Amino acid sequence: FLQRLLSSVTGYSVALVTRTLPQCWKFQAHQVKIAVSTNDTDCQWMDHARGDLGRSVPAGMLFQGTAGICAAATLPYYGGGLRLFPFCHHGKMHLRVGRIPPLTGFFNIPRIFAGTYRERKNFGCLDFVAQQFRIELQSPYPLQQAGESMGAVQRVDLQVLDTVQK
Repeated sequence: FLQRLLSSVTGYSVALVTRTLPQCWKFQAHQVKIAVSTNDTDCQWMDHARGDLGRSVPAGMLFQGTAGICAAATLPYYGGGLRLFPFCHHGKMHLRVGRIPPLTGFFNIPRIFAGTYRERKNFGCLDFVAQQFRIELQSPYPLQQAGESMGAVQRVDLQVLDTVQK
């Protein structure tokens, strides 16, 4: 019973409260220095202050600074029906840079995972949509892909591939 319960959205919440938040408060584990760039000339930044209007941004550096999460997907769902990537488009990926304090994230869990959370005042949640991104970290950091640990990395190149057989 317990294993089944912890393998769901409840498990995410338990891990957040018992592991992630204590690590963030004690060691500032949520502050990772990153640089995000793209070569995609059709990249868009989602302007939450303007009702999620997609604004074209030039290829190059998109963000440089500290973040608590940097994640990307080509599907809107993270797992367990949690809609963390609401701006996925056909043939594009949604990259989210989360810079909100851990406690803010905790109190907004329902809205974050419903895909409706927007932090408009300080742009604490940056959302980009493109076919390609490069994420560079100041020092090696653990990478997860599809829920599996891929080890510590210092650079990640992400690209949407055309899977149609010709």
